[in-house]
Parts: sequence; structure tokens; C-alpha cells
Amino acid sequence: MVSMRSILVWSLLCAPLLLIHCLPAQFSTLPADCDLQQLHIHVLGLGDRRYPHFCQFAKQLQTRLIAQGAQTSLPLMTVDNMQATDIAQWQARTAK
Repeated sequence: MVSMRSILVWSLLCAPLLLIHCLPAQFSTLPADCDLQQLHIHVLGLGDRRYPHFCQFAKQLQTRLIAQGAQTSLPLMTVDNMQATDIAQWQARTAK
């Protein structure tokens, strides 16, 4: 059996006030009937805690992928303002 590891990067770049309007468009590229049962995910959210919707895209992405059958290999991790210690922790977790 072949084992493969993939890193998928979704990036959401839009003004904070437009975030709520941008999210549905980001998910439209993932078909509703897509079966992701063989996919193991670890979602990393990067953001700023001063923003009221801190890492909302990462949270909604994980929810959508799980709804499509994906399994979480690690819990959702969020990083505030690119904190070096949090990034190092994420790197250590994903290297395992």
C-alpha cells in the first residue's frame, strides 16, 4: 500500500469587513458530493486575535472538510500574529 502525505494551502486574502462575504465563495470550489474519507487533515489558522472573527476561515474550512468525510489527524491549531513559538509547535506536530 502506498502512503502519501499532502500539504494543501488555502489562503484567504480579503479585507476584514469582507470576510463574511468571501467565505462562501472559497468553499464553492469543493463539490458538495466530494468524498474525503481517505483524507487526514490538520488545519492551521493564522490570524490576529484583535479581529472578532479570529481564524474563522480555518474553523469553517475544517468543519466543511469533516462534513465531507475527512478525518482530523491533529486538532485545529490557530496562531495569533505569527507567534514564533506557536509556529515551531505546529512544525514539530506536522513533522511527526
